[in-house]
Amino acid sequence: MSGQEGLFSYKPLCLDGTNFVLWKIIMRAYLQSLGVDVWEIFEGGYHYPTSIPTDCVGKKLYENSAKEVNDIFGGLAKYKFVKFMQFSTAKEIWDNISQSYEVGTKVKSVKLQTYII
Repeated sequence: MSGQEGLFSYKPLCLDGTNFVLWKIIMRAYLQSLGVDVWEIFEGGYHYPTSIPTDCVGKKLYENSAKEVNDIFGGLAKYKFVKFMQFSTAKEIWDNISQSYEVGTKVKSVKLQTYII
């Protein structure tokens, strides 16, 4: 082994604010790799019930949603986590991260295009 890690590993890439586009692609692939059931919950959103479900289906939905939240939070640098920790569902966290960084990415792109002209 050369000691270098491949791009895809067991732990998703850590978002530090400079690598959003790459982080988003890798995190999306990672969440999809957790299974169709997990991805469907992510895309449709999940609202935590007031108490932990007791039926098998409810427990599985609750568990899968918690995995998504854990994985997304695990992919944030500590100082970025603080910015998004108030959101409880994976969809809320993802949407707010995307909104926060995509706006910055678009602004940078427009500024670069302005300098080129």
